Order: sequence, then C-alpha cells, then structure tokens
Amino acid sequence: MTEKRSGRHRLRIESLDEELCGVGELQSKGHSWALSVPGGVPGDLLDVEVQHYSPHSRRAWGKLVERLERSEHWREPPCAHAAPCRGRCGGCAGMHLSTQLLAQHKVRMLETALQEQGLEAPTKLELKSAGPRLGYRNRANYVLEGSRLGSYAPRSHVFADMDGCLIVREVIRDCARLLQERLKPSSLPQRIRYLGLCASSELPGCALELIFAEPPDAETLNAVCARLEVGQEGSPFLGLSYSMNQSDGNALRVEQGTHCAGARSVFERFGDVLLERTNSSFSQVNSEVAAAMYSMATEWIDSSGLLWDLFCGIGAFGLCVGAKGRVFGAEWNEAALELARRNAERLGVKACFETWDLHQSWPSWPPAEVVLVNPPRRGLERHLLERLAALPSALLYMSCNPLSFARDARILSENGRVMSRLATFDMMPQTAHSELLAYFPASAPQP
Repeated sequence: MTEKRSGRHRLRIESLDEELCGVGELQSKGHSWALSVPGGVPGDLLDVEVQHYSPHSRRAWGKLVERLERSEHWREPPCAHAAPCRGRCGGCAGMHLSTQLLAQHKVRMLETALQEQGLEAPTKLELKSAGPRLGYRNRANYVLEGSRLGSYAPRSHVFADMDGCLIVREVIRDCARLLQERLKPSSLPQRIRYLGLCASSELPGCALELIFAEPPDAETLNAVCARLEVGQEGSPFLGLSYSMNQSDGNALRVEQGTHCAGARSVFERFGDVLLERTNSSFSQVNSEVAAAMYSMATEWIDSSGLLWDLFCGIGAFGLCVGAKGRVFGAEWNEAALELARRNAERLGVKACFETWDLHQSWPSWPPAEVVLVNPPRRGLERHLLERLAALPSALLYMSCNPLSFARDARILSENGRVMSRLATFDMMPQTAHSELLAYFPASAPQP
C-alpha cells in the first residue's frame, strides 16, 4: 500500500517483476496500480516518485527517491557501475538482491510461465548453479564512446561506464582497459560502433571483433592491428575480425565477421570438451554452467545412438552430449557449421553437419534415438513443434526463455509429448536470466 506525501508516494515493495524491479501496490487516481521501481527489494519501504502510468493496464513505473526501510534481502552491489543502485550499467539488474531471493524469483518465473500455459513442472524445481558468481563471462560486448568502453543504460542510448566490470573474466577486463588506452577515435577515420571480446581458456588473451558503422578501409584496419600488436607474441589480442552494422535497430551483430589478422578463432573448454569458436558464433557465455547442463543431459539419455542436433551452432550441445554415438546437426549459419565440423573432427566424433533453415525445410536424415533442440529466444514455430512431436525419438529441449518454452511445451503436450524432467540453471548470476533443460521421452510406437 502507499501513503502519498509532498507529491511523492511511500511504497512497501512486495515482489519483483520480470526485469527485477521492486513492485508494490500504489493507490492513485482512484485505482490500484502495480508500481515497479528499479532498485526496490521485497520488504523495502521506499519513498518513490511516479514517472509513468500505463494507458493499457494497471501498471506504473517510478523512481526511488529514498529507501526508508531496508529489506533483509538487499545487499550492496560489489560493482561500482551496477544500476540502479550505484551506476548506470544495467547488465546485472539483480546485483543488489540476495542470492536466495533471486534464485526463488527465477524458479517462480518458470513455474508461473508453465501455469499460464496449463502445465506444471514434473518435479520440484530448484535453481542449479555451477562455478563463480563473478568473473564467469567468457565473452563481452562493448559500446565505444570517445576512448571509453561501456554499454547503454537500460532503455536508453545513454552511455554507461563498465571499466573494471566484475562479471567478465580477468583477461577480458585487462583487454578492455588496454583497448581504452590504445584506441584513440581521433586517429580512426571510420567509426567503431561496437567491440566484442571473446576469451580463450587455453591462451592468456582474447579474440577482438570491431563492428563498424561504415565500411573500414585497409589503412584503418592495418593501423588497429599495429597499435594492438594483434597476433604478436605476448599480445593479449590473439586475433582481429570486423563486421558492419549500419542498421537503426538495437541488434549488435547483423552479419558475419571478416578475419583480418592473427588467430581466426579461439578455444573454450566446456568441462572436458574443447570447442573452437569465434566472436560471431553462438556459444554459452558461462562455460561452467553450460558444462553442467551438458553433463545432466548426458545422464538423462542414452547417448550411444544417433542424435539430431537442431539449431546446432558450433556443435556444442550435440558434441558434448553425443560423443559416444553419431551426430547429425542442422544450422543455417555456414560459418558456425564449419566450426562444428572442425570441432567434431578434432574430438573424433562421428558427425554430419548440414545447412538447413529449419523454419523452411526439414532434414531427410536417418531416424534418431534422441533429438536435441536449442532454438533462439523466441522459441519454435508451431509447424516445427508438430514435426518434433510426431517423431518417435526422445526430445531434449534447451531454452533461455521460460515464456517461449512454456508455450512450446504446451503445444508439444497437445500433440502427445509429455515432459518428464525439467531443470533450471543460473546461467547468468545477478540477472533475471536462467537457462532450462527439459526432457520429453520417446513416444510409444504406433499400432
């Protein structure tokens, strides 16, 4: 409930929303509103200023003016840049929340998403974590403003400093600081819009990708290579690539990178499996948690037979889970497929990776014992789910979005596939993000 005073409202925070803002009940304009406040923690008593009322629902958004009573679940963010409590960077929107509260919230988000689709988890859920809560990211992207590297503040294009970011690996932190020292925009004719750093678990360095707003000339690229000593002995910049992004949208990468100098790729270890990757190829940002997920998947299935790996990327899911059998992988990105082929050959896994746009066509492969699927955040289209449901194979579904997964699980259920196992993992601590793994057993043979 709220108490209005001096044009502001006193608000008791009762819950968290999907963006980890604190939510309390606001009485205003003769109605009750769910008021979201960045930085609010369940149990807090806040003095807030309302900034916006939704014209479509009883939701409103406000700004924290003063914390009158502090919840037991509030903690001082260790990072000086963490919004909304200390800085502008919104990369870790839950850094001010206790580990226990954040874990409960992530589980509740998944359970609620399932309930809204008429489903429930097959077993009691708990958020599984593996590895450190800081220094876990094996790759990072930055906005370049002047000679500073950072990000955009939430819901804006206001620059947010990220110097010394605590969630990236130390080698990424070091490379980011070195870039700020050596890359002077005044000496670069073409504007660099974004930068990407991809760490190697095998060498002390990173692959660097520059994303330009206009086509770079050879002189600019040569100058960057020389200034950063790319690929030279002792340099932390193992390789350099570039790509273009002239779009008006918020997408970071809109095309594949072009190799310039040094190493074309780097290697990252997921448990016992070493995989080759690049800045522009998808792989999980938390290697320890990804390895734990692949290990659990291996425990759930018989991986000695034929596996299909759909939306396979560089082959991580299939190669980590199906190393004892044979893998057929499908992906639309040919550059990622080439990495998948090299990874399979190096690991000695019998695999065939082919180019398929699964939204348009379907592979004509031998029947699989298990189908692995790790789709984009938006999930799968109905016709793909109906195809998957009709297969006699067991199905392993990995997802980064509880909402799209719950919808897809409902459609699979309507088509006869029943989820028997579900686990959720803390892929990105201090954020609202979690990764989940679901198992749908093989369907019974048709009479």
